[in-house]
Amino acid sequence: MGRALRADAERSVRAILEAAEQVFAQDAGASMEQVAEAAGLTRITVHRRFANRQALLEALAVSAKQQLVDAIEEARPDAAPALVALHRVTANVLRVKNT
Repeated sequence: MGRALRADAERSVRAILEAAEQVFAQDAGASMEQVAEAAGLTRITVHRRFANRQALLEALAVSAKQQLVDAIEEARPDAAPALVALHRVTANVLRVKNT
């Protein structure tokens, strides 16, 4: 397992992933430079964290999956009647999808 990132590096990664989601939603063919600009970082910083566009896309997929898992767990579906649990899970997943 890799070592943990420093706090500033972790902030950069979060900024890159958030910017990439927005940039790729508007233009699926956007460049790493466009992502860097949207994140307020240099292209070099983006490439330091993600070697290429494919690595960034893979990280986005992992991030999206984790957000959905977190949303489902946060709803505590085992702690409520089925319809209440379904409502909570649906509301949380939609919240994630809309952000």
